[in-house]
Amino acid sequence: MEFLFKEKLLKILDGFISTCLICLIALLPISNAAIEICAVLAILAFIIKKYIFFDFGYLKNYIYFFLFMYIIALGLSLINSGVYLHTSLKTLFLKWLEYITLFLIVGETIDSAPKILKKFLIVSAFVSGLLGIDGLYQKIIGFDFLRNYPLLTDISAITGPFYYHNDFATYLSFSFFLIFGFFLQNKDKHFLLLLLILLSINLLFTYSRGGWVGFTVGFLFCLLVMKKKKWIVIFLGVFVLILFLFPSSAESIFFVF
Repeated sequence: MEFLFKEKLLKILDGFISTCLICLIALLPISNAAIEICAVLAILAFIIKKYIFFDFGYLKNYIYFFLFMYIIALGLSLINSGVYLHTSLKTLFLKWLEYITLFLIVGETIDSAPKILKKFLIVSAFVSGLLGIDGLYQKIIGFDFLRNYPLLTDISAITGPFYYHNDFATYLSFSFFLIFGFFLQNKDKHFLLLLLILLSINLLFTYSRGGWVGFTVGFLFCLLVMKKKKWIVIFLGVFVLILFLFPSSAESIFFVF
């Protein structure tokens, strides 16, 4: 009886955590308060789950080695904090610890229920598509329709529902690679291809140097790892084509580099 109760409780906690993560993905670009609530609820449910079912077998995956190295890098960065050591420690243990814990939660959720990954990707694709439309709307009209944020007046860069264009570029790059992986594994590629093009155009109009560099290096690295030499040629060809189609963007690219 106790075993059945624990199994039922485990399913309830897993379902609650999955729901919180899906809500977090959906609300990420819209409300900071909402994503904090979702994150806290997911973390609390995760702590309860680990208190009852103390199992960390999924940490054997090699990906967590890189997470461990990242944590070490964060710790070493405190050496240069100087007079801001107190602020750095507060950020490390309150903010970055939250992100690291969410990483562990997502990893375990996908490991225990692989089918949930598809739901995550579908929600991410839908939200990314909405933001891509919002970004183009902002470029044409002058403000986005989700938060009424205007274009950055000095460089006419789109920000979407984010306050800074660099934040939007980061979101677009991350979403692109998620959906690109989904694109490679999915048979029906037409919608996903259009979505990837939409995200790429938005990324171009953010005029974010960091976003461009991160996207270019990340995309070429993915293609090299997958040994997709043909796609590398196509990518470079599309890049050159964009420079011709959008001369103002080409001028900005050459100027910022």
